[in-house]
Amino acid sequence: MADDDYDFDIFPFKVKSVLDEGDTAYSYFGFHANINKPIKITEGGDIHVYQNYSPWPVNITVKLDDQIQEGNIKIGDTIHYWIFLRDFTKEEQIVGNLQFTVTKFIDDETGCILSRSEVRGQKYICKNSLIFSEEFSQTNVSELTQWDKLIQLVGEPDYPFNMYLSDKTVSVENGSLVITPILTESIIPTLYQPLDLSDRCTSQIESECKREVTMLNPVTTGKITTKRTFSFKYGRVEVRAKLPQGKWILPEINLEPSDHTYGMNNYESGLIRIAFTFNSGLSTDRMFIRGGPVFRANQLFNNHTVLMSKLDGNWDEDFHNYTLIWTPERFIFYADGECVGEAGYIHSFAEDLMNEITHASKWLNGTKMAPFDQMFHVTLGLRVVGDSDFYSEDTQQNLVNCLEEMNYFWNSKDKWYPTWTDSAMKIDYVRVYAL
Repeated sequence: MADDDYDFDIFPFKVKSVLDEGDTAYSYFGFHANINKPIKITEGGDIHVYQNYSPWPVNITVKLDDQIQEGNIKIGDTIHYWIFLRDFTKEEQIVGNLQFTVTKFIDDETGCILSRSEVRGQKYICKNSLIFSEEFSQTNVSELTQWDKLIQLVGEPDYPFNMYLSDKTVSVENGSLVITPILTESIIPTLYQPLDLSDRCTSQIESECKREVTMLNPVTTGKITTKRTFSFKYGRVEVRAKLPQGKWILPEINLEPSDHTYGMNNYESGLIRIAFTFNSGLSTDRMFIRGGPVFRANQLFNNHTVLMSKLDGNWDEDFHNYTLIWTPERFIFYADGECVGEAGYIHSFAEDLMNEITHASKWLNGTKMAPFDQMFHVTLGLRVVGDSDFYSEDTQQNLVNCLEEMNYFWNSKDKWYPTWTDSAMKIDYVRVYAL
């Protein structure tokens, strides 16, 4: 009997009967299966089901919901199985050497084709369904119930020249989220004083909540996150945004790890930049949009960063749609519906980067996509360069540490601050769909 004599519809798992509906000759059905390993005829499988029927149905349903819920059966798995039928005279018909590759899960009651995407706190996600939406139609930031504002000084691993104090930098205006950078001296008398944010700090790192008498970050920006309300794994993210103009401003439209499964330091658990521009003052900088996964610090660009040029203007002059498709195999980036590029592994990210990144060995505990095989959440914010991104325009300067770089940056304000005439990032919407 050929394999295609059997019609499988996973969730619940169905086997099309080889007999006509109402045939009462057979009354007993047995099913034995292994997942991703062969099974011999008459061998007891990892999964086994026995059912009695009278009269014989046109379809036999083998319920494997528990196996799916426990993660034992996943899309892409191959189920090796054999079945037997017993009639009323106790004669048996055995059909073996069968297999089926799971391509989708279907809920019979709703017709929902289950997605490969996962959302924290939800059991089943339907394919192509909208799993998160924010239209920023509120009139006040306090009404953004899906988001939390970050309040913290910022340090490792990139040592940016900004801190996050969202009260004066994050607003909702005309149906858009607006994040605006301001000079820290506009809200704090001097940069050379202690600052203690402990009573409202959102960081778990003490140095990001309290700073003694050293230089404070000279720019204050905002950042918001869905970590408390929405984390997911795999999906399609669409963001309509107007990127900021201004030298050294880096937009943050990112996915960040929710659990830091592979570690907290040096991007051990990864970061995904959906879209950003980097303006170092060159006339061509604003013509390029970039996106891609981040594997370690001091690496604004890497071999997996995708890039797209704009021939008829600059990306930061108007709203554009930026899309990321994140699958268990790769990242695909789009701008205004046009593919910017793809980023993926050859063997696995761990194997591909083992000789470049020390902590890549930690990813061997995950899938080939690790560290991007865990739950991530959405973050929106502005960053002002940092230790690895900033360089002095004075070739005579020898800046040996982050503090010297930040001090030089601040003292050369006349070179970059005049370019901040349209420095806010505006987000029209964020939508996340299941694969």
